[in-house]
Amino acid sequence: MQGRNRAALTALVLVLTLAWRVAISVAVAPEWEKKRGMAVAPDSYTHLARTLIDQKVLGYGRYGATPTSVRGPGFPLWLAAGMLVGGDDLGWLRLWASLPGALGAALITWLLAGRYGSAAAGVGGLLAGCHPIPVLGSARLLGDEFYGVLGLVAAALLAKAVSDREERGSPAYALLFGGFLFLIAHLLTRSSALLTWVALLFVFVLVRPGFWERFGSSRKSNEGVSASRRPIVIILIIALVPAGIWSWRTSRLEGRPVYMHSLTAFNFWIGEAHHRYGFANTWEETRRRELRLVFEHGGLDDEKILSFSHAALEPKAVAHLEKRLQSEAIDHVLHHPLNYAYRGLHGIYRFWVAAQTKPWPPAYVLPIVVFVLLVMLGSVRILRERAAVDRLAVALLLAVVLHNLAYAAVLPTAKMSAQIYPSAAYLAGIGAAVIARLSVRRLEGSSS
Repeated sequence: MQGRNRAALTALVLVLTLAWRVAISVAVAPEWEKKRGMAVAPDSYTHLARTLIDQKVLGYGRYGATPTSVRGPGFPLWLAAGMLVGGDDLGWLRLWASLPGALGAALITWLLAGRYGSAAAGVGGLLAGCHPIPVLGSARLLGDEFYGVLGLVAAALLAKAVSDREERGSPAYALLFGGFLFLIAHLLTRSSALLTWVALLFVFVLVRPGFWERFGSSRKSNEGVSASRRPIVIILIIALVPAGIWSWRTSRLEGRPVYMHSLTAFNFWIGEAHHRYGFANTWEETRRRELRLVFEHGGLDDEKILSFSHAALEPKAVAHLEKRLQSEAIDHVLHHPLNYAYRGLHGIYRFWVAAQTKPWPPAYVLPIVVFVLLVMLGSVRILRERAAVDRLAVALLLAVVLHNLAYAAVLPTAKMSAQIYPSAAYLAGIGAAVIARLSVRRLEGSSS
C-alpha cells in the first residue's frame, strides 16, 4: 500500500482515535471512576508534575514525600508540559495523557500499511488507538501507555535506520538520533524499559551477521552488516547514561543501590496477595487484602493500613521497607518454589486479563481475547517468515515476551499490559493480515 492511500488510511485512523479518546477522557473515564468509587489520577502523577514545575524536583509536594524515589521522571515531565501548555484542568490533562497513544496508533498504521497492507494497518492502528485497556488507563492519567509508545517509536526509528544503512549505505543519522532520544525517554519512564533495551540489543547487535541471511532478509556481506551495527551499539550504550544518572540520584536518596526507582519488592507482595486471595468485588477490598500482606511481611503497623500511601514514603523509609520485603520475598520463593513457579505460569495469563476487581464481564474479556489471539497469529507469521524478515516485529515480539514474563514474576495485571499494547498492536495487525490473506484465498478458491 503506497502513496495517498497509505496517508489517507493513517489520517482516518488518527481522526477516529482522537475522537474516541476525547469521548473517553471527557465523559467515560470520569463517570466510570465515579460509579466504581475509583480514585482520580490514582498514581498521583499530577502532583509529581506540579511539583516539578513549582519546585524543580520530582516529588509529591504537600501531598507526600519530596523528593521521592518511587517514580521515574518520564511521565511526570510529559504531564508537566501539558500543564504549561493548557493548565491544570483535569479534563485537559486526561486528553493530553492520551495524545501519545493516538500518535502511536497513527505510526503503527503507517508502518503496517507500507509492509502488510490495508487490513493489517486498519486493524493494528485501531487496536492501538481504541482498545479500552490502554485508552482508559491514559484517560485516568496513568503512564503505562505513554511508556509503551516511547518504546515502540524508539524501536521503529532504530530499525529503519539500520535497514536504510544496510540497503543504501547511508548513515541515517536523523533516524538514529530520533531513536536515541525516544529510547532515553523510554528508559527514564520505568525501570522495565531495560527489557526493551535488551530486545533491541539482541535483534540489532548480538544476533550473528549470518542469522538474517539464513532467514533470507538480506544478501549483504557480513562485513557490511557488521559495520552497520556500530552506530546502534553506540546509541544503545549512551542511551543508558541518563538512566544511570537518575539511578545514582535514587540510590543516593535511599542509601542503597537502586536502578531508576523503588518498590519492586512491594509490588511482589501485591502480586502474591492477588495470587492467594484473588480479586474482590470492590477496589477498596482488594486494596485492603494487598496491604494486609505487605504490612505483615514489611513489619508495619496494621492500624495504618487505611491511611497508607506510597506517595508519603520518604526515600529512607522506602529503603527500609524494601529491604525487609525483599528479604521476605527471597525466603518465600526458596521455601515455596513450586507454588511460586505456578504463580508465575498463571501470571502469564493474568497479565493480560486480570482486572483488580470482579466480576469481569464479557465486554471486558472479549476484546482482550481477540487482541491476544491476533498477536499470537502475527507472532507465528513473523517467526515463520523466510523472506524479508521484519526485524522491527521480531524486536517488538521479544520485548512483549520479556515484559510478560517479568510482570508474571512480580505483579501481573491488565493495567500493566497497557505498557506493551502499542508493540503488541503492531503484531496484531500482522495477524489480521494473515486472516485477510486466507480469506482472499478462500474466496478465490470458491469462485474458481
